[in-house]
Amino acid sequence: MIKQLMVKLAATAATATVGLGAIAAPVLADSWTFVVENAGDSKIQRIEAAEVGSGNWRKFTNSAINTGEKITLEWDSSTNNTSCVWKLRAVYADGPSEAATFDFCKETEIVFEN
Repeated sequence: MIKQLMVKLAATAATATVGLGAIAAPVLADSWTFVVENAGDSKIQRIEAAEVGSGNWRKFTNSAINTGEKITLEWDSSTNNTSCVWKLRAVYADGPSEAATFDFCKETEIVFEN
């Protein structure tokens, strides 16, 4: 269901960034972004993230993605100084996808297929 794409480490400089309150960005980051692609057949209602080992899922605001589209999300500065590794999932009208472990220090794009 979920396919992660490994891409070059350089972060994408996109114009449409979205903040996420109360979750962490990689350690010592000023601004960390990543691209989320919806390669599935259903619209993604939102993207959620949780620290590995936590069941506390937090929502990215304005993270709906139509099929075939990509958006760039940005970690909020209030989330600095935590691990690079988080769990991400897409939430569809019929529920969430399986969680994918994502390392923001090494990866800059994730693709969800439903």
